[in-house]
Amino acid sequence: MLSIPTATVARQLAASTEIQGAFYPRDPDPRPAIDSEIRGWSSVEYDRPLRKNVDFNGDFIVYGSNRREALVDGEAMVAWRGPKVALAGGLLRERWGRFSDSSLDPLGPANTPFSLVDPELRLSQPTIRTTVFLEGVTVDAYALIGHRSQPLPENDGRFGFGVPTHDVVQRGGLADQALALRVSGTQVNVDWSAHVFGGLSRRPTFVPRFTPDAGFTSVDAVYTQVVQVGGELETTRADWRFLGEGFARDGAVNVTGQEQTYVSMTAAAEYQRLGAFNGAYNIIPRFEFGVDSRGDQADIPFGSNVRTGIRIAQTRRLPLQVEAGYLYDWAFRGHGFRGAVEKGLAESPTLNIGFRFTSLSAGGKPSVLDIWRDDLELFTYIRVELSR
Repeated sequence: MLSIPTATVARQLAASTEIQGAFYPRDPDPRPAIDSEIRGWSSVEYDRPLRKNVDFNGDFIVYGSNRREALVDGEAMVAWRGPKVALAGGLLRERWGRFSDSSLDPLGPANTPFSLVDPELRLSQPTIRTTVFLEGVTVDAYALIGHRSQPLPENDGRFGFGVPTHDVVQRGGLADQALALRVSGTQVNVDWSAHVFGGLSRRPTFVPRFTPDAGFTSVDAVYTQVVQVGGELETTRADWRFLGEGFARDGAVNVTGQEQTYVSMTAAAEYQRLGAFNGAYNIIPRFEFGVDSRGDQADIPFGSNVRTGIRIAQTRRLPLQVEAGYLYDWAFRGHGFRGAVEKGLAESPTLNIGFRFTSLSAGGKPSVLDIWRDDLELFTYIRVELSR
């Protein structure tokens, strides 16, 4: 895999290149992934003040692969801020009821660009946002007023669905007019927010299609009009960081295509032991629990899960960082493991080399969507970063 991201922020230019290759021992004919697919992404970001209290902010991202069509997304907005009110308009990217991915998650950021599990991370659309600043509280009102493109990639069944899926949603624009309100604040060392969203679902539900003889042929991405209410909490107590998120969604469908109102909740605790062993190491274990009321009717793995992991990093120059994580989906009785090692080799330019393995087990309970397969990936990369 090859990725070349570039960013320009406040007269600062940063460029990086990452070359990656993988090996899959459980394939019938083990082969290096780079022989059949080279994939990656490039991005540019730009922030510039236009005049007093008026700024332009934007980014442009392209995910590329020699086997799949390129995925393109960008954010570009003009923002004005007054003493009590701020206005922003343009292409905005927002998230509604999505717990932030942890780097300890085996299906986390490194897998996201070509995963069908979290496609909304690459979505932006014409939006007007009005922000009101009150005493200790911020109120954001959103009017999502234009069409958006849904850049769902093709999927080869690895770390996602158990069968190949192609063009699971019609390419082009989706009518996605919606209204949303978010209220956030900080009280007694607790950061909190609550939101209500009404409109076409941001993320589709994946529903399988069968032949008359029960053969699995394809997957449909189903969008419905939903009303979602949710909230998030975060606080720090001594060396512990606590996070929680939950939302209820009405008007959604489950993996069978039947309408089902459901609730999703996640809670996590992270112990941040920085500078342990006489300042030589940062040690961060994490514990997380999630529940999806759809149970075995959910269309994504690890919707109802228990996960734990740890990150250990040296604090010295050119550090070594080690991560390990484990997940268990108690709705389907499937397991996931991940381990990673990264070592810094040089500075200016920065040169890092890393290795990661990801292993998934077949679920102990059948899934309508067939989202569970045994798989193992051994993954290496070299990353070079240059900034000025």
